[in-house]
Amino acid sequence: EANFKGVARALRDAVRVEGDTLPSTKGTL
Repeated sequence: EANFKGVARALRDAVRVEGDTLPSTKGTL
């Protein structure tokens, strides 16, 4: 279970980072 939580947290962090970078790339375009 701890392993699954770690994976879920990593995925959530990756999604948050992508969400932060995508709008900035759209802004430069």
